[in-house]
Amino acid sequence: MKKKILALEDDDINQELIELYLMDDYEIKIVSSVAEAINAISESSYDLVISDLNLGTDSKSDGIFFLKYLRSDHKFKHIPIVAYSGYITPNMSNENDFDACISKPITKSDFLKTIANVIEQH
Repeated sequence: MKKKILALEDDDINQELIELYLMDDYEIKIVSSVAEAINAISESSYDLVISDLNLGTDSKSDGIFFLKYLRSDHKFKHIPIVAYSGYITPNMSNENDFDACISKPITKSDFLKTIANVIEQH
């Protein structure tokens, strides 16, 4: 059975890229807003979340807000989260409780390796 991944990404091109990279090995659901992501994770269980960090100017609509939402709810705090952004800093995983960070632009091999490693660890 394929592992289920929820991806929060607002850019159409990056959505297509994520889907192309993951569709052979994982069951993937892609959403473009925090509201859609909260709705999706409330309706179904996921083995991993990939979240873009920069989704807009409103702090209640970015990836960090979504991470804090997941980590604050006992139903979701066990789900591994991979940050996916062009704004990754060296200590971002430790500072924000991400399980891994992927910096844009990405290569398919690095992306798949990171996702597989995080899933394997959990």
